Amino acid sequence: MAEIQERAARQIVEAVRDVCGKNINFISPEGIITASTDKEREGAFHEIGKKAAAGGEVIEVEEDEGYFGTQAGVNIPILYHGEVAGVIGISGKPAEVRKYAYLAQRIAVLLMRERELGAQVNSCRERLNFMIRSFVGQGAVSREYFQDFLKEYKLKPEQRFCTVLVRPCAPGQEIRKLEREIYRIFERTGSCLYTFFYPDEYVLLIREEDSAFGRCTLETFGYEYSSSLKIGMGMADTLPGQYRSYRAAKQALKSLKRGGFAYYEELGLELILGDVTESVRTMFLEKTAGMLTPEDVGLLRVYFEEECSLLRASRRLNIHRNTLQYRLDRIYGVCGYNPRTFRDGAVLYMGILLAEADGRT
Repeated sequence: MAEIQERAARQIVEAVRDVCGKNINFISPEGIITASTDKEREGAFHEIGKKAAAGGEVIEVEEDEGYFGTQAGVNIPILYHGEVAGVIGISGKPAEVRKYAYLAQRIAVLLMRERELGAQVNSCRERLNFMIRSFVGQGAVSREYFQDFLKEYKLKPEQRFCTVLVRPCAPGQEIRKLEREIYRIFERTGSCLYTFFYPDEYVLLIREEDSAFGRCTLETFGYEYSSSLKIGMGMADTLPGQYRSYRAAKQALKSLKRGGFAYYEELGLELILGDVTESVRTMFLEKTAGMLTPEDVGLLRVYFEEECSLLRASRRLNIHRNTLQYRLDRIYGVCGYNPRTFRDGAVLYMGILLAEADGRT
């Protein structure tokens, strides 16, 4: 039998009262007044309400006396999914309140339908949340449940997806203020497979065939909100293999120190540097980029970008080749690493990458 909870019953009587201005009772099929605009009547037995529910017919009462717990008015059953879910009682002379009875019935049914649809949406969202958690956490899901999920979202078992993670840049940040924008961007990627993991992680599964457009959209979004959040994208894998893509997306996030977007497939040294502890980072920087001036770091960046070519680097820096050699030698004297040798140059290059990631350049 369809049941209406007290909160829903109260919402119904208040909505009907707002329309007709009369005292309204919501009566359960057992004859108990579940909610009323007259608070003193709540919990009381309503004889005619029970009778109307049992017969499924409208009953009008002309006088206040004659039935236990009943006043003059109209009592109309609410039929939902073919069953009596309750009875709406409108107090007053039947000739005056009769016109409100059927309107009250329609309002009650509409409210019930709205709440039911809301419950269905919540139920679908809970199922989706469970499935995404299972995929990215390598959780166990029965074959039947997995097949039902594929059918519900019109997916194929061989399809591949990339996991995308969105997190705030710093703990305690009010990321919920950006939640609407995050979900809007998720929907723009064309995927409805997204959810929120408490306390601060938004997760999206995007189809491989949509990943190029999705990556562009997410990268633009990450750049726009680089001071507020980080976005990491993992490599493509099947749905049961999303735990691998999830781990890759987390690694991409680790490579971001200030915010923005990172794609796992494009990471190189950043994969290693993202796992470096703060104490090691500090010590490494103190021995490398931390000993140099911003001008020295800028010169080294150009030098390494030009594949250690003195000619091309000096042209970009608009200085003489001998001047560049002198400044490289001076850097060697300051930090003890020679930029013109492979081993020392690699150390300095990693130092610059760490300094950039930490926002020190």
